[in-house]
Amino acid sequence: MVHRGVLEPAFGAYLRAPSGVRHGTGLYVLTLAHDGIRAMTRFENSVLPAFGLPRSLPERSAGTGRRRTTAAGPWRSR
Repeated sequence: MVHRGVLEPAFGAYLRAPSGVRHGTGLYVLTLAHDGIRAMTRFENSVLPAFGLPRSLPERSAGTGRRRTTAAGPWRSR
């Protein structure tokens, strides 16, 4: 889903529980300046589905390595 008006990079953040399931902790939006990051805004995890991100991620199988970071918004690369 493309959200007009949000032209800043954003990403979902997840923390792994002892069970291995990773639970969404929120969505972070970066405000950029010419020399770096000017601000970082965090939204509650309830907004993750609106950006196509799950509220939680299942446990990974052993040996699968790290997952690529997923960005939300029209700048997403796949």
